[in-house]
Amino acid sequence: MSFREGLEAFLIIVILLKFLDKTNNNHLKKQVWSISYAGIFVSLVLGLLLMVISSYIVGLKTTAKLWESIGGFIAIILVTTFIIWMIKHSGKIKDIIENEASQNLKKGSVSFGFIHDRKGRN
Repeated sequence: MSFREGLEAFLIIVILLKFLDKTNNNHLKKQVWSISYAGIFVSLVLGLLLMVISSYIVGLKTTAKLWESIGGFIAIILVTTFIIWMIKHSGKIKDIIENEASQNLKKGSVSFGFIHDRKGRN
């Protein structure tokens, strides 16, 4: 995970924790931290998996170039959709996070699912 993604995740977690304070839902902070730790764990596992696949493919010269090209193309798509989303919603990000968290609180939980659901949408 790069610094930018880490900073973004940190800001979202802080906004959620402050929102839980503001709405007197401190009992759900443990759930936010649990989800955060699970996300870190999944990121590490996927990173290790990609590292193993990459080290195997590097031995194959033509496949290595294809692997790099596909990885670069996917990165371009992800970063571009994130930038477009940020441009469209830059002034409302805190409100979007708080509104989604509020809707999830009505269901009795806090979820990070809305983050991935929102990125790349219009």
